[in-house]
Amino acid sequence: MNKVPKIVVALLASLFVTTAFSQPDEPAIDPGAIAAAVTAIVVGSIVHSLPPSCQTVISNGFASQQCGGTWYQPQISGSSTTYIVVNAP
Repeated sequence: MNKVPKIVVALLASLFVTTAFSQPDEPAIDPGAIAAAVTAIVVGSIVHSLPPSCQTVISNGFASQQCGGTWYQPQISGSSTTYIVVNAP
């Protein structure tokens, strides 16, 4: 069974509620809210490279990368490094 990421479910629910209750003279969808939801990364996601301007933060002996509001921890597998999205320490 495929699992749909929570962010996708939240985005679809937001679109439904916004469209269902909008007034005729108002836009049905808030583009800013959609952009924020689409760019959010779900905790547990794995990425192969980090966005620019990240800083290393050491907390409880573990190094994490803080990139804006998103936190990553490196994982090494063989000779390659990936990063898993984690909650802020």
